[in-house]
Amino acid sequence: MMLIVGLGHVHGQHTRVHTYPARGFWTTEISPAARDTTLVRFYNENHDLVYEEAVAKLLNIKRRSVKKRLTATLAKLLNEQKEIEALRQKKQLIAVVLGK
Repeated sequence: MMLIVGLGHVHGQHTRVHTYPARGFWTTEISPAARDTTLVRFYNENHDLVYEEAVAKLLNIKRRSVKKRLTATLAKLLNEQKEIEALRQKKQLIAVVLGK
């Protein structure tokens, strides 16, 4: 698994991008106004936003354990997204949810 880290500024916000080729990617963002909150976004391989969440603490993304957990969450989200899309195509999403 190759890790590419890019640093940059977007509208005065500090953003770190972590890319995992062909599996999507996740980003973390810390706003200068809310330095105690980390915004985490997960994207699929088509760069579509899958999920985002504001975490009420600073995540130390230099730690291997944090990166592994974010990557595992990304994998889970992408797998669930594929399952939901398959059910949607079969028009069985509600039937599965209702257990029928």
